Amino acid sequence: MNTISKSVLIAALAISNFSFANGNSFSGVKPQSISAEITQLLEKNSMELDAATTFQVIFVVNKAKEIVITDVDTDNLEIEQFIKSRLNYRKLKAATKCGQRYFLPVTIKVP
Repeated sequence: MNTISKSVLIAALAISNFSFANGNSFSGVKPQSISAEITQLLEKNSMELDAATTFQVIFVVNKAKEIVITDVDTDNLEIEQFIKSRLNYRKLKAATKCGQRYFLPVTIKVP
């Protein structure tokens, strides 16, 4: 269990580069701070997976600086529910662009 949590943490730290739908840069937003916040939200999970998996999370940030998950590109219902429960409508402290669509690649590794 603890190694899965560490794997999620490592994966989230590795996602400091976000892809944008319109190709704009961060305009002053530090990707490390967004990545650190999301990593913190994904820590301490109890998922038990048989194999490593990579998927994409698509979200926007609303006016209240909350993450709104629009899609989790995975066939694993447990992962989808985990991501939505941990990230949906959580406030970000990092400066973000309201309405900006973010594509977040996430890899969960198993020992």
